[in-house]
Amino acid sequence: MSDIVKLLPESVANQIAAGEVVQRPASVVKELMENSVDAGATKIKLVIKDAGRLLIQVIDNGCGMSETDARMSFERHATSKLRNADDLFKINTFGFRGEALASIAAIAQVVMKTRRKEDEVGTAITIEGSKFVSQEMCTCDYGTSISVKNIFYNVPARRSFLKSNTQELKHIMEEFTKVALINPHISFSMYNNDSVVTELMSESFKQRIMNLVNKSYSNKIIPVEAATDTVRISGFIGKPETAKKTKNTDQYFFVNGRYVKHPYLKHAIESTYQELIPADTYPMYFVKIDINPELIDVNIHPTKTEINFQDAHIIYAILKSAVKHSFGQYSMEVPSLDLDAEPSFIMTNADENRPIVQPKIKYDANYNPFNGLNNQRQPANEDWKSFYNEINTRFDHSQNEHITFGDKQTDNATLGDEPTGLFTDMGTEFIQSRNQYIIGTVKNGIIIIDQARADERIKYEKLVAQMEKGETAAQTDMFPETITLSYDESIILDESKDEFEKLGFKFGKMGQSNYVINAHPADITTDEIKSFFEDVLTNIKHEYSNKSVSRIKAIAKVTAKKTGLKSGKKLFVEEMRQIAQSLSQCSVKDTDLDGNPIYVIIDMDAVSKMFNN
Repeated sequence: MSDIVKLLPESVANQIAAGEVVQRPASVVKELMENSVDAGATKIKLVIKDAGRLLIQVIDNGCGMSETDARMSFERHATSKLRNADDLFKINTFGFRGEALASIAAIAQVVMKTRRKEDEVGTAITIEGSKFVSQEMCTCDYGTSISVKNIFYNVPARRSFLKSNTQELKHIMEEFTKVALINPHISFSMYNNDSVVTELMSESFKQRIMNLVNKSYSNKIIPVEAATDTVRISGFIGKPETAKKTKNTDQYFFVNGRYVKHPYLKHAIESTYQELIPADTYPMYFVKIDINPELIDVNIHPTKTEINFQDAHIIYAILKSAVKHSFGQYSMEVPSLDLDAEPSFIMTNADENRPIVQPKIKYDANYNPFNGLNNQRQPANEDWKSFYNEINTRFDHSQNEHITFGDKQTDNATLGDEPTGLFTDMGTEFIQSRNQYIIGTVKNGIIIIDQARADERIKYEKLVAQMEKGETAAQTDMFPETITLSYDESIILDESKDEFEKLGFKFGKMGQSNYVINAHPADITTDEIKSFFEDVLTNIKHEYSNKSVSRIKAIAKVTAKKTGLKSGKKLFVEEMRQIAQSLSQCSVKDTDLDGNPIYVIIDMDAVSKMFNN
């Protein structure tokens, strides 16, 4: 038997190594921009064509390279920041050239032009798929220009896995933002298909956040500062009212000038907001941590976005304390008491001469919310407590032979026979419990409907039908509203213009990312327009990248959630009746938009057991 273990050809080995660093065009953008930062550049220009498939070019005015360094930078294991193994634990830069260039050149056609300030001519190098093509002298500005063309041209399988231009451009913008945010002293510009995306001058960190992320953040972020002998924390955190409904939105950690992910430190900030923001929202923050590089390890991941701290628990405590201090300094203390007062208990100024009378409670001892049921006696308190617990656990997907509830379904599921008794011979009288549940009768028992979940489902199906037909009612604005979006959000809105117009919006564009809203759906108030677009575009950007989900359904889902009836609202009988009847006509009536059950049916055997021990 012949030997089967063989060395891979260098070109194949380079392509495999490239897979660890270059996952998509955005990976190339990250590596090249970080190299430019380490080259001491004060101006960095990014040029993109066809979402990076055709061209990724980074031009800087950094120190440039000599003829020898330019050639060596494409060799495997070439680097400017390591001289021995110990240096792995002292990294304080991104690495000037080298390392990533070999991986990039393995899967693309690369042209580099570079010149040092003291040299009269520069060096031009062309490499295709790790194969050296040419090196010659050239005339060029000082600094370095690297053009990466036709990414993955020699690895078609990898190229076929790239997403849509919108998605790939979004990833590119994310990497551009991470590098540009933490380097506000550097001027950055970005061009996409010959159009200006953004131009940033040298500025403060706060100004960079506003100009790159959101101009409206000027009065919505507050400073956070802390310093010890080993670590310095600085940056900005969002006020509680800026909390987002989508995870990881506008959340940035930078350690020694490098963007990193760190769930432990993320928890330090989010836990501090726990009593200040709703449970299903997330704070925004832009936090810089400067620490001795010997106290961290940045080499646990090829892209160096994950790090380890020697004393993470100390950093955690300092960071949490710094956030709390900012809250206190800017009068945003956690409220010590948060009660929802019952309106009937609100005190008014009393007449001093009015005699004090002991309050009396009026009640109907014979009242039974389940009028019409053949009950022999009132159930004991423990029976009722068990009954309500049973209802609540039903909505948490527990099982019981006497209870029917909505099975999880998707909008694309094939609906089979409806559960026994569901909406069959439904009564016309309803009562409301706890301003949350609608209770009525069906053929085989009692139906309990979660009013909020039902209304979201009803609104969603109605919106999808109306948008597909283009029949959604719109309201013209006498005073148009103006909104400002980030670049990637503006791309999504531009591509979704037809769907938004079907929803009832009419808008015009002013400049790169400013929009004037001239009309909006009747169900959305003028005050809600900005937050509506923020929610919809964020959800499309982060949750609906799956091509199988249509934009109409994506927009309709967020709209239904935004405008749907909330738990805690008292309903008239006619309103309850309308919700029950509308739900019975939905194509998917079992589950809400998140797959939770909408209704519970308790058959008569279960009811009888509570009255007959």
